[in-house]
Amino acid sequence: MLIRFFMKIPFQTELRKWATLIFIVTATLLLGNASKATASERRHSTYADDEASSQHGPLGLGIVLGEPTGFTAKYWTHSTEAFDLGIAYSFNDFFTLYGDYLWHFPEWFSKTSIRGKGLEPYLGVGGVLWVDTESGRHESTYFTDHGSAGIGVRVPIGIEWLPGKPPIGVFAEIVPGVGLIPAVFAFLQGGVGARFYF
Repeated sequence: MLIRFFMKIPFQTELRKWATLIFIVTATLLLGNASKATASERRHSTYADDEASSQHGPLGLGIVLGEPTGFTAKYWTHSTEAFDLGIAYSFNDFFTLYGDYLWHFPEWFSKTSIRGKGLEPYLGVGGVLWVDTESGRHESTYFTDHGSAGIGVRVPIGIEWLPGKPPIGVFAEIVPGVGLIPAVFAFLQGGVGARFYF
């Protein structure tokens, strides 16, 4: 039913194909990760109980540089799951506020020489709000009408290095997504950043 509704959205064929690919890849990876975790592990494994969590606190605050550039916060709810929030400014003259839920996959490196080095790939899904700035209204990039606001869906894909000591996290990510309001369009963002964990 969801797929039928999605395919009826009146937007260009190329954007629909790209958005469908993002949806399928995200759903496949998330379902695959869920199938690996047993019900018992989900009930009893929390962030506070995980041995690795003792290396840093659950809340991280820092900056991200890229498109867009701004402040970022991350809160771990589980040893492999976290909320990611940010407020930033784009070089295309708009402010953006975003929120994602992230799933981390430390086991991806379990059979490689970099196992245990604190590298955690992640995948997430979230929403984004854009607000055009006054200086950018003469040349709006993401909106059909000047001086408007918009919302969309984003899929962050990245990797974070968590050495434990010092309690920092250094990350890089690429973020494809689809704008929904006031127009449907594809976008691509990304950046590098660092957070200090408390």
